[in-house]
Amino acid sequence: MGNASPPDDVCDASGTNLRASAEPAIGQSLLQARSLSLISHKEVYTNDTWDASQLFYQFHLPKTGGTTVADLLYADICTPYKAEMEIWTINDACSKPCPHGLTDTEISCHLDDSRFNILHADWDKHFARARAVKSKVGASEVVFVTALRRGSDRLVSEWAMELHSKTWQPPSGVELWSNESLRAYLQDDNGQDHWLKDTHASHRSNKQVKMLASVQQKHPTRDVDQDDLELAKTVLTEGRWVIGFTDCLDKLHEKLEDIAARMYPPGTLHKQMPDKSHLPFSSTQDFDLTSLDSETLALLHSRTALDNDLYEWAQRQALEGHDSRWTAPCHASRWSDP
Repeated sequence: MGNASPPDDVCDASGTNLRASAEPAIGQSLLQARSLSLISHKEVYTNDTWDASQLFYQFHLPKTGGTTVADLLYADICTPYKAEMEIWTINDACSKPCPHGLTDTEISCHLDDSRFNILHADWDKHFARARAVKSKVGASEVVFVTALRRGSDRLVSEWAMELHSKTWQPPSGVELWSNESLRAYLQDDNGQDHWLKDTHASHRSNKQVKMLASVQQKHPTRDVDQDDLELAKTVLTEGRWVIGFTDCLDKLHEKLEDIAARMYPPGTLHKQMPDKSHLPFSSTQDFDLTSLDSETLALLHSRTALDNDLYEWAQRQALEGHDSRWTAPCHASRWSDP
């Protein structure tokens, strides 16, 4: 079932109306904004402790806005006193020092450039790396940061990216941007013909569950299953996390800015998120998603069911507002399973 839109008076755990709070002016001090009640805490509770000794470690889930998440961490944790957000790409991998705080992201990282070698690796590998980086830099604890996306949306985005980059092509005679092409993609079990060389189609279709449950490392020869979904939920609810949602990364930006205002001396500034729609693979503009027929939609939602369930569960957790790891939830996706 798709999410219903939250009511107009949705509040966070502190009682702040998420609809009523206004955004501070670009370059305005976040401390000043808070004192004027112009920005809500977005579920960053007053008893949460934040300081510059914490390592903010990005867990990158493919096609969920991972590069944008890295940009946000650089803007909000590394350069909190700058008035403008800088945009980096994969070409800038591990090339930017973090002037303030501690981060390990695809843009600003430690241990040379070895992070790039496990950029899309499963959770177990990233957890091990996070511990190694924590030890090297002397961090007090690790705060993992990621974004989740509805599985069906994420899979269509990966299909589009593979068509653009020619890491996968549909069978001979099938039009690239078509229902038949997407159905072939959903059912193709030959991982060697794909971008990330997934062993099974289910590893590609439910990639978020697969990576969080470390299926590729532990069970490379079987499909992703319900037990993996439950393990993925456990991973996301243990330890320290900041978790946003691809469809509303502005809420992750707000939360990270608010965390930075608590971490650093007064003077951290609000930055506007630039429009990144001109970047490659930001959408499926080559294909009108409203043209998906009932057969393709049914197959799409069936094949991505576990990732969709994870997303729906996460949105419910965020809406309840009992756990500060979640940003505020997004509205329902227009491509939700009806």
